[in-house]
Amino acid sequence: MKTIGCRSAICGLLLVAAIFLSGGASRAAESSTILVKVVVKVDDRDRAADSLVQSAGKLDGYFTRKSRDTVVLRLPAVGLKPLLADVDGLGEVISRELLREDVGTELLQKKAALKAKTETQKQYLEILEKADTEGALYVEGELIHLVAEIETLKGRIRHLQHRIAYAGVEVAFDYRDRSAPLADGSSSFVWLNTMNLNDLLEDF
Repeated sequence: MKTIGCRSAICGLLLVAAIFLSGGASRAAESSTILVKVVVKVDDRDRAADSLVQSAGKLDGYFTRKSRDTVVLRLPAVGLKPLLADVDGLGEVISRELLREDVGTELLQKKAALKAKTETQKQYLEILEKADTEGALYVEGELIHLVAEIETLKGRIRHLQHRIAYAGVEVAFDYRDRSAPLADGSSSFVWLNTMNLNDLLEDF
């Protein structure tokens, strides 16, 4: 898995460009999964999360996890640039990280395995038509296991293809506390509450 991290405000464009620079755009699009991890400082985490979910929906994406601290989105890779621009608009971006994983080899292996097991299934069905009772029972048992393996392979292939087609964006919110001290004189900053403010003010 390749990782590219950066902190500047223009990293959104650089990260999207980096996806296509290592090995070529066509190979990346065919075999690589993409996950962009962003930490952004915001005033209202709930509102920021809702805003990103709406942005992803407009780009034919959706969210897989949403909490007060983090939102995880999936969307077509072509939507990364506008979505990252929306993230930039939420507040101060603390960090960005691009994770790219080439799953092309695994995908080819799963497809090859599926083809082989499908051919075996056809052979078993041909044998089943000619088998006696005892033989038929054995073949039917083998077919049950084979069908389960085929369905598992199909599910894994669909999962990998979806991960390639839909990029992931994980946004963590670093809350920016702008609340004023409470009316009773206490503060939201724990270290400040340990000080004797009356004695401190008398020194001025």
